[in-house]
Amino acid sequence: MRNDAQVVALHHVRIMRTKQTGPRWYAKEWLAEKGLKQSDVVSRTPFNKGQVSEYVNGSRRWNADVLDHFAVAIGVDPSDLLRPPVAVENELAAYVMKLDAQQQGRALRIIKSAFETDAEEAPKTAKKR
Repeated sequence: MRNDAQVVALHHVRIMRTKQTGPRWYAKEWLAEKGLKQSDVVSRTPFNKGQVSEYVNGSRRWNADVLDHFAVAIGVDPSDLLRPPVAVENELAAYVMKLDAQQQGRALRIIKSAFETDAEEAPKTAKKR
């Protein structure tokens, strides 16, 4: 029978064996966000079922090529996989919140004008045809 110290030591060894080194990636979260399964990644990449599972669960190290393959399979930019989906969605809001009130107002006007211009140009283009 193992004592508490041995159990703790074994637990740390298991964590060290399976812990991914390097920056964390969020493949599992992005798959859930996009409503995809690991089998979708298998069918869209050169990786087999076991490899995809190991990459997603962090027991296999990923590199830039793996990141690129997963990004294409999931339908996101490779850099998105290095951030959780919520962080990507809220990136603009987080940036704007760091600005002072005057800068926030200016940013809002710029963003609105960009989209108003797009909305106004679409009907004009359609009418010319």
